[in-house]
Amino acid sequence: MKKLPHQPALDAARADAALRRQLTPMPAATQLIEMVQEGINTVQENISTLRRQRRPPADFHQPPASQ
Repeated sequence: MKKLPHQPALDAARADAALRRQLTPMPAATQLIEMVQEGINTVQENISTLRRQRRPPADFHQPPASQ
């Protein structure tokens, strides 16, 4: 999967979560829940980034200005 642009806040949150996992032993279920939540957050960030990059759909239906 293509990596989206650098996202410092998300990267810092991931690093913090990774460090917490290393320092604090936790049940497998709790660890799985955290991993799933991180995945959900990543998907939400990627969707937001893609929405910001996308042109509005209205532009597609309008004729070019040069006509």
